Amino acid sequence: VTMKRLRRLINKPKNMLIYICRRRCGQLVGFCCTKSRLRWIEDIIIDVLDFVINKGMRALGPVLAAAATCLISLVVYEYFTEVFPYMVNEKYIDGNNYMAYLVTFLGIFILINIFFNHQSCVWTSPGYGPLSISLYPKGTQEIPSKYYKYDPELKSSDVIRYCNQCNCYKPWRAHHCSICKRCVLKMDHHCPWMWNCVGYGNYRYFYMFLFYLWFGTGFYIYNGYEPLFQSFRIKSCAYPWLPFFFCRIARLKHKFIPTDEIGDDGQFIQKKVYIERNELFVFTYFLCIGIFMVMIAFLAFHSYLLITNQSTLETMTNFSKKARSYRRFQRLKDYKYLYKLSFIENLKEVMGDKPYLALFPIWTKPRGTGFIYPLKPEINNILFRSKSAVERHDIDTNGNDMTLP
Repeated sequence: VTMKRLRRLINKPKNMLIYICRRRCGQLVGFCCTKSRLRWIEDIIIDVLDFVINKGMRALGPVLAAAATCLISLVVYEYFTEVFPYMVNEKYIDGNNYMAYLVTFLGIFILINIFFNHQSCVWTSPGYGPLSISLYPKGTQEIPSKYYKYDPELKSSDVIRYCNQCNCYKPWRAHHCSICKRCVLKMDHHCPWMWNCVGYGNYRYFYMFLFYLWFGTGFYIYNGYEPLFQSFRIKSCAYPWLPFFFCRIARLKHKFIPTDEIGDDGQFIQKKVYIERNELFVFTYFLCIGIFMVMIAFLAFHSYLLITNQSTLETMTNFSKKARSYRRFQRLKDYKYLYKLSFIENLKEVMGDKPYLALFPIWTKPRGTGFIYPLKPEINNILFRSKSAVERHDIDTNGNDMTLP
């Protein structure tokens, strides 16, 4: 009985406190959770996140760009420390030493292209929308008034695309970057590893950087396999055809290498050599494996964008039926690829009139001005030769054939 009374005395203030807290909290929630206050809170959260992300990306840009350069340099250092000596002294010792130098020459060519395309993408402007008509280059000042009202990406409520942040007319395929604070021509995405936006002016360098980085990591993985494998032995493996790093392995402390001396059995005498532990070599090797796998996905995606003449941002609209339904030109709602030309023409749009020059460390310019772009023939007919399109925009063609320059 005494214990029951004691529990009641203890539970009474506790229950009272819970009741008071629930009531007060309910009043507070009811006060805060009106529609207007929720919208206000939502706006504050979005503004804070936008500020943190934008400032974070700006701060990370130079750090990640420098980190990429340092990691590439580290891989190069390990190649000349571990892989190249192995090829000269052990792999190509039967009068084929020149092969080690030929392979290394190929690696240096890949390295030059990696550095060239990375730095070119960092320091080359993607191109920005001019802030006024007077800032357009000479010979292109008539483009806004003549062609921007035919923009295929116009929404049903728009007559012309206008950026409220930059206070300027948006060229075709241009989008506003909240990090760069400008409208970027043919914007693909903002890349922190490049410390820059990827767009009209530098997409060629970005794509070739992905290509040569994939090629370079594959080159390092292939040539570094044997030098790394000699430091380990396979203890067990599920399948004999798997590379050693997919098996259960153990590190070796010594290895045997042949000498010039011949033993009694007529065989070269082998010398026992201590294997130095190079953890940095192991790190760079498996780092290249990871990058190689990632580059397969990135390169495949951007190759698809290249041959279909799209940008990353445009795929979000092209593959969304709901997003396409907002297009001002009703007949464009069923078209996914507005700018897809032939394979060679798509390459020239990015790589320039001589696409093969992109394989070498040479600066080239993409086609056109970056303000308007060639269209598929059927899209061109809908925009420039459709009577309904002309009437909708009150355009006086004066008998002229409205095609792209």
